[in-house]
Amino acid sequence: MRGWFLICWRSVHDREEPEQTPLIDQTAVDVVALVDVWCFGHAHTNMLSPDPIVTVNNYSSDSSSNPMKESKISIGLCNPKSPENVGSVMRAAGNYGVDAVFYTGRRYPRAVELNPDIPRMSRSVSKGIPLSGVNCLLDVVADDMQVVCVEFAMNATPLPEYQHPENALYIFGPEDGTLSQELIDSADAVVYVPTEGCMNLSAAVNVLLYDRMIKSYQSIKGNELIRNSRDTNNNVKVKQLILGSSS
Repeated sequence: MRGWFLICWRSVHDREEPEQTPLIDQTAVDVVALVDVWCFGHAHTNMLSPDPIVTVNNYSSDSSSNPMKESKISIGLCNPKSPENVGSVMRAAGNYGVDAVFYTGRRYPRAVELNPDIPRMSRSVSKGIPLSGVNCLLDVVADDMQVVCVEFAMNATPLPEYQHPENALYIFGPEDGTLSQELIDSADAVVYVPTEGCMNLSAAVNVLLYDRMIKSYQSIKGNELIRNSRDTNNNVKVKQLILGSSS
């Protein structure tokens, strides 16, 4: 896995010494998130059902429409401090169909004001997704929405065992702290990503949203989705293998 990550890093940056690549580079952050998602799925393959239909509550992938498209998904960030992390969360929001992202605290907007030249991390995929500062994340919870805190809290549910609600506000703690007991007590559910040690904030958001996606449907659109999602300079394809061929 380490070799694969190094190859991807060097191919997108075309550098002789990948360790000198700036850590806030957009592609580097996205590659890290991708590796985190792959590692999580590889380590917890038991969360995939052997049946052809995977359900989220009472919704199934054999329906004519994608159930997650009708769901309402919001992300809440409790007092984040890093514009790079928030930008990467916004990109994940666009990738996984999140409706809105909220944050509390002044550290993030202050960091943006002090560093106006920070590279944009969200890219075009997150255009149209509102990023709003609020006093309290619980104030934005709709009547039909469940609050799901993501935290290493005692007695929390491991993410692979969790069944996501149709409508949810997922709340994440700051990069250098934890969610308050008040938020934990107000949640409908508390889950944690079963890793050794804490994940990066944006990586944790990616893993949770990926977990929600794979538990909602298995019928991915294939080449149609690939064409619409990949970069304009990406022309690679997998050669079709002929069964029984020795070549």
